[in-house]
Amino acid sequence: MHFEHRLFFAPEEALDAIEVWQGLATRIEHPQEFVLGLTGCDILERGPAHVLRRLHFGHDSYRDRVEWEEGKRLRFVVEPQDGRPGGTLEISLIIEGERLGLNFRYDTTLDEALLAPDGRPVAEWLAQAYAAADADTMACIVAIARKKRGKA
Repeated sequence: MHFEHRLFFAPEEALDAIEVWQGLATRIEHPQEFVLGLTGCDILERGPAHVLRRLHFGHDSYRDRVEWEEGKRLRFVVEPQDGRPGGTLEISLIIEGERLGLNFRYDTTLDEALLAPDGRPVAEWLAQAYAAADADTMACIVAIARKKRGKA
C-alpha cells in the first residue's frame, strides 16, 4: 500500500525551517508525544544519522529504525514482525516560497485489496488514519515551537 500527501503550517504560526526540524527531531527521541497509544520507547542503537528503537504499545512492541538527513527528512522503517505488516514512513520538509510544510509518504507491505469485515478497503481506512495522525504531528510540532518560544 502506498499513501502520500502534503500538509502546510498555517502562516500565522510563523514557524521557520529550524523549528520544524527541531519538532521532527523530537519525534525520534520522544515518539510518545506524537503517536497515540505508544507507552514507551527504548533506543537500542545510535549512529550519526540513525537510531534503532523498540516501541511499546502496552504489551506489544515493535522494532523500527529511524534514519535522517539533517534538516530535510526522517525515514521510519518497520520490518514485518510476528505476522504484522512492515513499512516505511518518510517525512520530508517542504519549503515553497514563504510556506513551510511536510510531505508524508507511507509504503507498507499491506495488500491494497484487503477488505475490512464491513467490506470497506483497509487501505482507505488506513489512509484516513494516517492523515489524522499526520495532522496531529503538525500540531505537535507547533506546540513544541511555541513552548520553546515561551508561548505555550
